Amino acid sequence: DASSGLLEEGHVTLLAVRFPAPEQSEAGREGAGKLWEEARYGLTYIYRRKPLWSFLLYFTSINFVFGFVGVLLFPLMLSFASEATAGAAFSLGAVGMLVGSLVVSAWGGPQRRVLTVIGADVVIAVGLVIAAIRPSIVLFTIGAFIVMFVLPLANSASQALWQSKVDLDIQGRVFAVRRAMAQAAIPIAYLMAGPLADRVFEPLMAEGGALAGALGPFIGVGDGRGYALFFIVLALVSVLASLVVLAYQPIRTLEETMPDVIPDPVQAEQPA
Repeated sequence: DASSGLLEEGHVTLLAVRFPAPEQSEAGREGAGKLWEEARYGLTYIYRRKPLWSFLLYFTSINFVFGFVGVLLFPLMLSFASEATAGAAFSLGAVGMLVGSLVVSAWGGPQRRVLTVIGADVVIAVGLVIAAIRPSIVLFTIGAFIVMFVLPLANSASQALWQSKVDLDIQGRVFAVRRAMAQAAIPIAYLMAGPLADRVFEPLMAEGGALAGALGPFIGVGDGRGYALFFIVLALVSVLASLVVLAYQPIRTLEETMPDVIPDPVQAEQPA
């Protein structure tokens, strides 16, 4: 990264903005101490709030599933398209993220954030299936656009949820733990992706492979079709995880059972 170590334009802007220090909460007083103690308290804070902890485990599992996708997306594409065509398809897919970000910025996002994250993950899974189901540049581009379009919605809903439920003065340490846990699953997926794809899924869908006869008429047979099967399996796992979480009441009702750290002023003014 050419900008590594340099102040980016957005960072320079932040230097000119004064942020008032939030009032110390009970949780902030409890978690005060040395750096290691404060970092450990970030994990303790999440673990004590079981709905948030369960939601974080769900998000981590989804990151693990889609970590495989990040590694295998380009090999899948190159199995039936040239590098130039693959680059064009990825560029069109990236337009989906731009459009999705603009939509979220203009709209503000839905109020039911937990359901938004779960629903977005299901839609992303559908996009993966569309991208992998046939060796088609058109289908791949449509699937990639869907995935990239929905990602900003899922990420913004998750971020807004955490910001509304975590005390302001400890958000730094809590969010650091949250991000570390959620991102830790990705490198594990990176390490597993190659061996699973090349030694398990590709042989299954090769000519004469164990699943070539059963699944070949639907997704094709030969080079890259094992990657496609892997994508479809990952999408199904993601949908299954989302359905399990949707049926788990502590996560589904998280927004109702856990009070916001800053109460809604409209609700606060209503008589008891």
